[in-house]
Amino acid sequence: MIPLLDSGNFDETTSAVGTGPVPGSDVTEVIFSKVRPGMADRYREWAGRIQAAQAKYPGYRGNYLQPPQGGKDGHWTSILRYDSAAHLEAWMNAPERRTLLSETKEFIESEDLMRLHTAFPGWVPVDPVTGESPPNWKAALLVLLGLFPIVMLEMKFLSPVLTGWDIHASLATFIGNSISVALTSFITMPLFVRWFNWWLLTKGNPTATARGVGILSMLFALEVIALWKLLPW
Repeated sequence: MIPLLDSGNFDETTSAVGTGPVPGSDVTEVIFSKVRPGMADRYREWAGRIQAAQAKYPGYRGNYLQPPQGGKDGHWTSILRYDSAAHLEAWMNAPERRTLLSETKEFIESEDLMRLHTAFPGWVPVDPVTGESPPNWKAALLVLLGLFPIVMLEMKFLSPVLTGWDIHASLATFIGNSISVALTSFITMPLFVRWFNWWLLTKGNPTATARGVGILSMLFALEVIALWKLLPW
């Protein structure tokens, strides 16, 4: 990665801001910008101006800009850090930022945002317009929807095998948890996020939120009944 203004490494950028909260409490916004062919210099000039603007806002901790691999036109990655979600939101909603963004139609084809502060990073999407993550309770319900049948199947089929191998409980639990996390991360969550994407990002729409909760409630009931019948103990 290269710093936005070629001003040194990330530690130098953040230390110049001054003191802030304890390490690890920062909120990071990752922005992927698809720059139009031949507009890289125009984008870099604009990126310098928006960096100077955001640095004036409270809580700013630094910003990095990474060009496309090989220096070709394509997706640029901007990593923006503030010391708290409130300070980051103040910048994201600032009129000055909206004014700067209005210039980007000329040289940015598309843009995606990802905020790294959700309790389920990497599992749930963020709103591409606001950069906000879905409420943690919604993500938790989708995790439960996928994790419950996995754990039930492990208890029925995997646990007896591990017990027969005379494996210590700590190792057996680690194996079971590893399988559960892998299946949740790579199978159930990607599938459920795709199905319920319309519901995850329904902030301010109580009707859609209630409809999603109702659908999930029925799915939970079906899971319990199905596993009750299919996996007799």
